[in-house]
Amino acid sequence: DRYRSKLEPYYRVGVPPHDSLDRIMDKYVLATVAADNGIPTPRTAVARSAAEIDQVAASVGFPCVLKPTRSLHWREHGQWEKMGSQKAVPIYSLDELRIEFAKAAAINSEVLIQEFIPGDSSDLASACAYIGADGEAKAYFTAGIVLKYPDHLGTGCLVEQRDIPELREP
Repeated sequence: DRYRSKLEPYYRVGVPPHDSLDRIMDKYVLATVAADNGIPTPRTAVARSAAEIDQVAASVGFPCVLKPTRSLHWREHGQWEKMGSQKAVPIYSLDELRIEFAKAAAINSEVLIQEFIPGDSSDLASACAYIGADGEAKAYFTAGIVLKYPDHLGTGCLVEQRDIPELREP
């Protein structure tokens, strides 16, 4: 996306338009759009200051996870280590939320707090599709997580493409 204007004279860029890409890269915006469209989502809120933590905790509940609103915030030079080299931080109490929020807010002022949905990592799945200009899915696939590291809140290390019918229709 960063080099779209330089590439477009020579290539068909297979990346959504910048405004669309920007909306899906922001986890809070994406969760809001999903909820607005009737897609079940975990309770989600953004904290922008320590003063908002009590209100956010009350709306999301515990256990919860703390994440960057945009993954790239934690992936920039030196930031990953500050958050324990993890994509999300499990939170079990208000005191823990305050401590972890302070660390995350030092990286970026917007911090996502999301309900933790219990379950095994193997219960996680993905649905990916190419949607044409007419709004119809032109191609899609579904995949399940076989192994995540660290378990539950880590990165999918082994992902298996397989048909998951309950993800097809939505």
